[in-house]
Amino acid sequence: MEELYSLNSEVDVFYDDKNPRLAYVKRYCDKKYLFWLGLINVLVILIIDIFIL
Repeated sequence: MEELYSLNSEVDVFYDDKNPRLAYVKRYCDKKYLFWLGLINVLVILIIDIFIL
């Protein structure tokens, strides 16, 4: 965990008030290429669909 989060960094922590053992830290996902790949895929499918109709 020390490698992912430096000292004094702020992170979002979610936990159950009734059972604090059930907790997790919202992690950062460094996979922006998947977003752009998905967006390009959707746009290509939309353009193909428009030309078919």
